Amino acid sequence: VPLWLGPNPSTFLGTAAYTFEGVGLVLPVASAMKEPDKFPMVACAVMGLLLALFLSFGTLGVLAFGPSVKPTVLLNLSQLQPASPAASIIEVLYSVILVCSFPIMLFPAVQIVDHMVDARTSSARNKVRVVCCICCALVAMVANEKFDVFVSLIGAYACIPLAFVYPAVIHYKLVAITPFEIGKDVFYMAAGTVLMVYIGIDAIKQVLHSGAAEHVSCLKH
Repeated sequence: VPLWLGPNPSTFLGTAAYTFEGVGLVLPVASAMKEPDKFPMVACAVMGLLLALFLSFGTLGVLAFGPSVKPTVLLNLSQLQPASPAASIIEVLYSVILVCSFPIMLFPAVQIVDHMVDARTSSARNKVRVVCCICCALVAMVANEKFDVFVSLIGAYACIPLAFVYPAVIHYKLVAITPFEIGKDVFYMAAGTVLMVYIGIDAIKQVLHSGAAEHVSCLKH
């Protein structure tokens, strides 16, 4: 179990919650379908496929590298001896995917910022995009050494509310009638809130502890 959860179970839980990052697209996709009544079947099939992919990929990473597996398995691939051409190709393809998908992922956030700062001209909107890209780059540089903790923080404070808390609140306010439905919604709200607080606090502690350890190490040298 420690091999799977790692030294900090909260990091595992936060990273697992991060896989719900795309849950916000569920309603738009359902409303855009030609036959929305088939959406539950499609959603179940997609969720099952994603679950199988995540489990198989994680399992293969642990089986291949054991306790030395890193938060990003690409880092393990780059350390293979002798160097593997396949590993280099995978890293290049992953970089291409990030470059191509970044504008799509940034677009909703840019739209919100455009509205907040009242960016009406193309020049103003381009400036907003430049600032957003610089901010993302700075965050990536800061979070580079503790990438797993950073991902768990996002999972805790963004994905858990989006996937568990907010839907339960909306269902409780608009749909829940029977005691079972009310109890289920309250359970999801409470469990999501507890997990969010637990994962967030533990991640912050890890960051502070790591910073203190590095400071002590620098003083010794």
